[in-house]
Amino acid sequence: MLRVLLGLVCFAVVAQAEEIFDQLKVGTNFFKNARIIQSSPVDLLIGHDDGYKRIKLQDLPDDLKARYPFDAQKAADYEKEEARKRQLVQAQNAGAARNALLAKEGQIRAQIAEHRKSLKRINKDIGTQDRRTKGKGVRSADRQYADELRRQKILIRDEIWRLEDERDRTEALRRKYE
Repeated sequence: MLRVLLGLVCFAVVAQAEEIFDQLKVGTNFFKNARIIQSSPVDLLIGHDDGYKRIKLQDLPDDLKARYPFDAQKAADYEKEEARKRQLVQAQNAGAARNALLAKEGQIRAQIAEHRKSLKRINKDIGTQDRRTKGKGVRSADRQYADELRRQKILIRDEIWRLEDERDRTEALRRKYE
């Protein structure tokens, strides 16, 4: 019971700490039911009836400038740090993209290798069937099987070409992240 009461008191203190303005004028703009959500050395993020807005500290009304003063050095340091963080995230994202593309290349190479094995086996089977079909008619089972093997060979060859094109596109895309 004491914990619940203490929690309610803390909630009430936090609720009162948030600044809420019935109407906030910034320049020529009016924001209804505005509340300050976040502050930085550069700007304030306010929520209002129509959404959210970032307002530079220099543009604040005089009464808020006193509570949120603008310091050019702090703002420059903050902007520099934010730029560094963005670069770090971008580098991490580039590394993750590169690793994903490397994995995809590996999968494609494995598929190509499997298809080449199948192609080698089919070529061997076609040679065997060609020797068996000597002197037999066009409609013989051996000839039909040899023709089916040739159709499979063409399909596998086309799939290898498609995979090689995909591998080349993936490699080109990966090189952009190096």
